[in-house]
Amino acid sequence: MRLKLGQITTVVISSSDMAKQVLQKQDLAFSSRSRSIPDIVQEDNFHMFSFGWLPASHPQWRSLRNSHIFSINKLDATQHLRYKKIEELIVSCERSSQMGEAVDIGAAIFRTMLNLFSNTLLKRFGGSL
Repeated sequence: MRLKLGQITTVVISSSDMAKQVLQKQDLAFSSRSRSIPDIVQEDNFHMFSFGWLPASHPQWRSLRNSHIFSINKLDATQHLRYKKIEELIVSCERSSQMGEAVDIGAAIFRTMLNLFSNTLLKRFGGSL
């Protein structure tokens, strides 16, 4: 199945056999980010120096994904932090709901992700919810 989400075409895989084919045998073709890189990011070849934009097949991405911050041990060691931050996000949304306030879920999730990344990379939090 194919969905059009704004300007991005999204493929939905609904069978286990097809999921196995896509995720194990054709993973590089389906994980490419090259089509979704904004022109402004490509302007000074910034996308070639930031692992967020590198294709999964790029040698630099392969090197970065094996770095310490993405190791199994590091992810296991910070699992409690991820649970804590998700709980804080839920509590913040519940608090806003009880007070009758609208929740900007995009901003709340952004702050949560920023906190997680900054804690992992910089060993400190980027702000509170």
